[in-house]
Amino acid sequence: MVPVAGSAYTYAFATLGELFAWIIGWDLVLEYAVGAATVANGWSGYFQSLLPKLGLHVPAVLSQPPFAYDANLGRFVGTDGIINLPAVLIVMVVTAVLVKGIQESASFNAAMVGIKVAAVLFVIIVPLLAVAAAGMLVIIGMMIMLNLVFLSMWLAVIHAIFVWLNAR
Repeated sequence: MVPVAGSAYTYAFATLGELFAWIIGWDLVLEYAVGAATVANGWSGYFQSLLPKLGLHVPAVLSQPPFAYDANLGRFVGTDGIINLPAVLIVMVVTAVLVKGIQESASFNAAMVGIKVAAVLFVIIVPLLAVAAAGMLVIIGMMIMLNLVFLSMWLAVIHAIFVWLNAR
């Protein structure tokens, strides 16, 4: 009996057998681990760039990896760091959220989406307020209306083409 999950492991198990499915399963685990480490390292960089603005500092021993790639030398070189502690802590927090359950992680995901939407709205609204203060809001409104008119014309043309194609 084959599971209905639909993963690469399931497909390999059904078509190639248990050994290949086992190899592919561990390959997926390795792929996810490397991807998670890359994302955690990026988030750690963002987090560490935020800390000085808050007046905090993480020592280099606890904020850098033991080895880093030097593009000028073309090889890995040793650093002063022992562990990238912010990256480890970020992975632990995200893991704790996921272990807590799907409902909580869905709430966390909704909160993250809310933060992103708020950032996008901030980037849209603040310039509009500056434009409104400059008295150019009427011009922007006219440009938006003109774009909507052209968009509706194109939609009408596309609709007419589909109607014509369906009638054939």
